[in-house]
Amino acid sequence: MKKINLPIIASDFYIDKKDTIYFDLGRFPNQTIFKEFPKQYRLIRTVKDKIIDKYLPYEYDDYYLRIPIARNSFFVSQDTLNLIDYLNQETYNVVNGNISGKYKFTFTTNKETFNYNNSKTLNNSIFEKIRKNNYTSLSSYLESDNYIFISYNIEKFVMYSYIEKKDLKVNNLGIFYFDDFNNIPLGGHLISINNNELIAFMEPLSPSFGCMSWRELFHSNRAD
Repeated sequence: MKKINLPIIASDFYIDKKDTIYFDLGRFPNQTIFKEFPKQYRLIRTVKDKIIDKYLPYEYDDYYLRIPIARNSFFVSQDTLNLIDYLNQETYNVVNGNISGKYKFTFTTNKETFNYNNSKTLNNSIFEKIRKNNYTSLSSYLESDNYIFISYNIEKFVMYSYIEKKDLKVNNLGIFYFDDFNNIPLGGHLISINNNELIAFMEPLSPSFGCMSWRELFHSNRAD
């Protein structure tokens, strides 16, 4: 339908109704578009082939390439664009070209958490914990008027939870195991949300999380 030439490396993008494109640059080197490199930004807004706004500044370093690539960084809730910074465990609102922090998720199993503003020594120690599956990090995030749905890893497990906004009550839905032989997660994937109805899929081999609980909790229909 349309082709735009932008010499960037990005992990995700979002196109709004006005053909504005937001790019999540993640931890990639983009020295071709930032004259002040290694100082650069993790999010940009473009119109046609021009960069209009730059957000979330940081200083690039090759060691950031050790960070796993984030997928599905953008989520729209009530016509508001949200950016999910998984390893930083933060979410942001993007409204009319302005960005602001929204949520910060903390897990009691982590004494220190990753941040682009941390010292290199501290972040390296966190990367080592991630490599050894000894670091709890946010995996996915969806939000409705009344609920926040998240998934996060705990060692060899993936946990699914939802938070009731009215009292911040956390409800744990269940744990999925990793396939140790192939290192493949046997779990589910949060896809989207419509009002308070969650749309997701789950692996049929996962014994700890029944389809019935999904159906009863979210009043959804199972497609076999």
